Amino acid sequence: MVPLTATDAIARGGTMPYAFYLDAAACSGCKACQIACKDKHALPLGVLWRRVYEVSGGGWSTEGSAWRQDAFAYNLSIACNHCERPICVEVCPTRAMHRRADGLVLIDERRCLGCHYCEWACPYGAPQYDAAARRMTKCTGCADELDLGKAPACVAACGLRALDFGPAAELSARYAPGDVLSAAARLAPTSPPLPDPALTRPGLLLAAHQHAARAAAHGARVGNVEEVRPGAPRTLREPSLVAFTLLAQLAVGLFWAWLALRWRGGGEAGADLPLLAVGPALLGGLLASLLHLGRPRQAWRVLANLRASWLSRELLLSGMFAAGWALSVALAVAAAPSSWHEAAHGTVALIGLALVYAMGRVYRLRTVPAWDNARTVRAFILTSLTLGASAAALLLALAGGAARAILLAAVLFALVSAAAVSLRARFYARYSALR
Repeated sequence: MVPLTATDAIARGGTMPYAFYLDAAACSGCKACQIACKDKHALPLGVLWRRVYEVSGGGWSTEGSAWRQDAFAYNLSIACNHCERPICVEVCPTRAMHRRADGLVLIDERRCLGCHYCEWACPYGAPQYDAAARRMTKCTGCADELDLGKAPACVAACGLRALDFGPAAELSARYAPGDVLSAAARLAPTSPPLPDPALTRPGLLLAAHQHAARAAAHGARVGNVEEVRPGAPRTLREPSLVAFTLLAQLAVGLFWAWLALRWRGGGEAGADLPLLAVGPALLGGLLASLLHLGRPRQAWRVLANLRASWLSRELLLSGMFAAGWALSVALAVAAAPSSWHEAAHGTVALIGLALVYAMGRVYRLRTVPAWDNARTVRAFILTSLTLGASAAALLLALAGGAARAILLAAVLFALVSAAAVSLRARFYARYSALR
């Protein structure tokens, strides 16, 4: 089937979004589609826009002296599904990831930070990092071929015609004749190891393999994990993520601790040291966040998606908290009315709380069950409180000059910091690329 061109689809008002069709029973796992995609787009080592998953399950069992097997296997050829509700578009802070009127989800290379946020969020592993270009890449649906009225390279290369591509309604009518709604139900994009289609409403019409139900009921494994997932997402192994989140939360916690001391009377020696330490801690966290980006010079674009991206909101609140801290320092050395102090400090404390909340919401991705729970935000707030209190205690001990107090406070801060680093590392380890 020759699909409509992109121009035709746009002329229809985007009412016929594109979709892939896959007949899992017909797919032999020859990987011609995977190779054709890699060849057409000259993809570097470790980047596969289309991947053929080798799914298997079952095994051997004994019945008396006899051995019986119920093993099964099938293949799934998966690329970007150009979802109707693409979470990659929602989370992208620069709006580099966008959905065209014809349903194709594309990346504007000029705007991409290489922040990997889309990679975390996509349950299909579609966005992938190009280390040489230092940015994200993904399946384009071969938009250039579509504009010429041709099929994508992967579809053209499939010798068994297990793959097709075109307007979703036309594919439904072609492969499941009858009412479109019932056809879409029969061609549901649900088969292990694919995620729940309700998460993103993928443009994928899947004629599931006969053993898909067994795989869902009894579990199945991907036999070629090393091929379809050459390695865990690089950023999840980087200490820059741990450093940024912990230092920013330390900064907020220090401000809260200083404010508590101020409200209590603040007569201790060095009572303002926690306030002065807020800025360096926050600055260190923000600098660490730049190390996480593939293209840090594009960081100025990060506020472009405040409407939908919690990452954009997190950075905006970081800037607001930094400005509030500077104002608090200025008020601390100025002879301003006390009412100004209370209003400003209370506002900055609330901004800090909003910042920690936003940091937690960055990870509350509906496609990552290990992170998408209330414990994430609570853990971030608790980290701010414990790090801030222990750091403030150490600073006050240093100002007091008592050796024993300094030693005890230093040991406490070291233990709290070590626990925070360990727990945050385990937090990232809970992420699974195949979820």
